[in-house]
Amino acid sequence: MRSLCCLVAIFWLAFLILPVRATIAQQTKIPKPPAALRDIFKGKPPKTVEDLKSMQGHVLKLAKAVRECTVSVQDGMAHGSGVIINDEGYVLTVAHVVGKPGKPVTVRFNDGRVERGYSLGMHLELDAGLIKLSRDGPWPHLKMAKNDQIIAGQWCAAAGHPGGHDSARGAVFRLGRILTVDDLIRTDCQLVGGDSGGPLVNMYGQVIGIHSRIGISVINNLHVPISIYQRNWDDLVNGKLWQSRSYIGLRGKKNADRAIVAKVHAGSPAEEAGVRVGDVVTRFDGYRIERFAELVRLVREQQPGETVTMQIERNGKKQNAEVTIAVRK
Repeated sequence: MRSLCCLVAIFWLAFLILPVRATIAQQTKIPKPPAALRDIFKGKPPKTVEDLKSMQGHVLKLAKAVRECTVSVQDGMAHGSGVIINDEGYVLTVAHVVGKPGKPVTVRFNDGRVERGYSLGMHLELDAGLIKLSRDGPWPHLKMAKNDQIIAGQWCAAAGHPGGHDSARGAVFRLGRILTVDDLIRTDCQLVGGDSGGPLVNMYGQVIGIHSRIGISVINNLHVPISIYQRNWDDLVNGKLWQSRSYIGLRGKKNADRAIVAKVHAGSPAEEAGVRVGDVVTRFDGYRIERFAELVRLVREQQPGETVTMQIERNGKKQNAEVTIAVRK
């Protein structure tokens, strides 16, 4: 048992600092985990030395593929990271890396190759941003995961260019676990300055989030969920900018397994729409709501002044409420 624990520690440390450089390829092949590892990567602990060796072999292949698509983003003197997610050269990043739409940016690959790009749409409050490479592809890229594939406890990996691009090192790849999934994803992946905008991936190499806030503690690193980009894709591509703190005036019941309204603020859009304490929010803007945190996230994605249909359940009966988004004061 002691030797197994030592191997786990060595395996973990190796991927916190793994610096191997990757090269650019026209097609990025993502290895599938062996069948024996699929339950482990969902959160079950490895039981044998063979499990650890198999994990190591898979992660080494995964790291190479992910690095091919993880780029360094430079806007003036500011450095961040990004990840290419399709042949056309769209790059996911965070808003605080580029600041506003329409700005020229420098994108650098692992091998030092430099490409030009420009910023597109972004949501300043949620910290989501999009960049487009100027030159035509095809480009190496990763796929975006489905949001329902993200669960607490599963293994994940973070890639980025901490401190900016280093030609002798390339992108850094670190292994970790998902701790919580809410309006943001929280992990124990080690991140430092310059990683912001880089990809958080699952063990299939699919992007599940983008690094946003780097905490002092290793367990306080936060990532923008991939669903933010997927739901707002057209607006991001078209250069839309969200700036305001959107608000409807509801507070949810704590620890509830449904989106139960605990408080309706006086004079709020929700009160004007007829929402009451005890109502259960089941849909918002067409999206199904299962937890109150999902409602909070969807409200933040709206622009003030927009009117959205919210479905509520009251005394077992469903009804619609038209809510006009306001700005939090």
